Amino acid sequence: MLPLLFGLLIAASPPSLEDAAESYRQGLIHRDDAATARSYFRAAASQYELLWESGHRSPALAAQRGQAHFLADQFPQALHAYHEGLRDAPDDARLHAGLAAIRAQFANVPIVPRFHWWVNPWWFIALTYLAMWHRWWRGHRRGALLVGILMLIGIATIALVERMRQVPRIAIVAQATWCRQGNAASYPAIGDSPLSVGTELRIRGERGGWAHIEFNDGERGWIAETHLFIERPREVPRDSLQ
Repeated sequence: MLPLLFGLLIAASPPSLEDAAESYRQGLIHRDDAATARSYFRAAASQYELLWESGHRSPALAAQRGQAHFLADQFPQALHAYHEGLRDAPDDARLHAGLAAIRAQFANVPIVPRFHWWVNPWWFIALTYLAMWHRWWRGHRRGALLVGILMLIGIATIALVERMRQVPRIAIVAQATWCRQGNAASYPAIGDSPLSVGTELRIRGERGGWAHIEFNDGERGWIAETHLFIERPREVPRDSLQ
């Protein structure tokens, strides 16, 4: 009965951090009653979600949001919460620890961006440096200056690529579903069994309500977006990231 009253209060008025913390505390108090505790943790998770969506974002809130989902047995939502927190605070130790704990529940392999050696921008830098040195040695000073500018552009490109490597866009499987060869249910399935809940995937693109995804081994396919929690970048005021 009490968890139901908490839910009605959430719907009646916007939650505060204190409201979410109290729901979470009640869940801890009732840990001996799994069903009651789970209800309180779900209430806390809902309150943290509303706070997050309204712009009250911080590493601490992201961690509490993820932990509330985790204790409410909402594992895909918990993974999603930790990933969104790490996008704003990629070096936060608490978020990394929470994500690792949830991954252990599924034996998930961490998502690692894939880059082929032959598209590495360092090749561009090396070639432009050799071209600049050759033109300078031959006395073509203006040509060397132009090549130098191109090299600076290449360095900026490397910085951007390195940033993309650190924060891949992630999707979490929210319910068991098949991965298909195209963006429709009529396409053949990939693999011998559906993807399990909590599987982490990279997003390559989206089309017609389907997400083009990539596994760690490089294999790609399509999954209906209704079966995924997709990490979507949002415009957030910098002063809300504390």
